[in-house]
Amino acid sequence: AYAHHATYSPTFTPPAVASVCKASNLNLKKGTFTLEPGRYCGGINLQAGATVNFQPGEYIIDNGIFNVQSGSSVNGTNVVFYFRGEYARVTIIGGGTVNLKGRQTGSSYAGFLFIQHPDAWRGLTSNIQGGGSFIMEGMIYMPTQNILITGNGDSNGSSNFFAIIAKSFEFKGNGIFNMKTYNSASN
Repeated sequence: AYAHHATYSPTFTPPAVASVCKASNLNLKKGTFTLEPGRYCGGINLQAGATVNFQPGEYIIDNGIFNVQSGSSVNGTNVVFYFRGEYARVTIIGGGTVNLKGRQTGSSYAGFLFIQHPDAWRGLTSNIQGGGSFIMEGMIYMPTQNILITGNGDSNGSSNFFAIIAKSFEFKGNGIFNMKTYNSASN
């Protein structure tokens, strides 16, 4: 589908993709939910009032959006989100609680929080907006997407490790987005 995809090939082995979807076009609102690792076809949409706890492991966002709307809350430690398929992307709007920490030492994809297949949402923009209680810890690897980071308030202040590899990224907003150059707690 993309004329330039042959010029880029990742140096890592992509996660194994299950033939069966854990869920399709998952839409959660007003309640507390626990999600398990697996393939989420059509993405995951979290609306205001949803509190979602992600169990440790690999989450495949297959041809859809990982959409965290303002007023929802997400928590997950030792997790990685892998984006595959033409429409796979991420939008995280702070305002509730965002507490996502990437894979830990000894796990597959240690240090990573988001990994994008090079053909997913190629050349278009994923958006991360701080606000509320906002902690994202780990590496965002989206080599053919643009990353827009906006914020209102003080965001990512308690993260031990945060890095972005993207086609391009842009910072906008009237808040503070904290990025540390080195922290021994990042392991």
